[in-house]
Amino acid sequence: MSDPGGTRREDGGTRREVGTGDGLTRRESAGSPYVRVSLPAELGSEFTVVGELPSSGAEADVMLAEEVGSGRQVVVKLYRRGVAPDETAVARLAEASQPGGPGWDHVVEVIRWGQEEGCWFEVLEFCKHGSLRNLMVEGPRPDLEEVVAEVAAALSLAHGLGLVHRDLKPENVLVREVSPLDLVLGDFGLARAVDASVRWTRAWGTPSYSPPEMGGGEVSAAWDWWSLGMIVAELAAGRHPFELPDGTIMADQQIQSALAQRPVDLSAV
Repeated sequence: MSDPGGTRREDGGTRREVGTGDGLTRRESAGSPYVRVSLPAELGSEFTVVGELPSSGAEADVMLAEEVGSGRQVVVKLYRRGVAPDETAVARLAEASQPGGPGWDHVVEVIRWGQEEGCWFEVLEFCKHGSLRNLMVEGPRPDLEEVVAEVAAALSLAHGLGLVHRDLKPENVLVREVSPLDLVLGDFGLARAVDASVRWTRAWGTPSYSPPEMGGGEVSAAWDWWSLGMIVAELAAGRHPFELPDGTIMADQQIQSALAQRPVDLSAV
């Protein structure tokens, strides 16, 4: 069975994607944090890695780090060799997400990004309260109308920048503050710049939150609105529309087949 927070890898497998503010993995060795991945030299001189975050996946290692001098906690996303984000998308997000910028209230701040020692990296704001998934599972359960208002505003901002997120799900909606609720979009690793209304690309996303056109690789802003609709359905009903009686989610192939044959069952809403 697949996982509602799982993301399809290029090899057909599924990776678990948890928001960049979620639980930290530390491995203690001789009293000091040990991490599997070291930062490139320049980044390593500016940031000290505290531990690994479980959002590491097939395309990148994700680490919690502290800025040398200030002690500010940040997230460092280090892409694997041969893997690169959409540079146009990251550049637009980085500019819009700066404090005081048009995207500050809606997307996670991109503090720095670039390439070092042959690997692309992003230094991102750390949201200590985790993700919308954390609130859904651990509480306090968020107000549905507040979630819709904040996520819809974030999507409108991203689409206004000519970007499509492509992997909107509770794990990728990060929580800056719990009360009053302050949500921002995170994990734009699959985001693409789509300056025309539709773009065709290799399908990649999370089937339980992706629209029927995922199978054909058609990408437009409608993709993200569908994903928000699935989040709304899950929040309103207290269960995902593709959740089975045992609490697991249908296999990816079952979901795609169901989407092709019939409307999503919203009777539990």
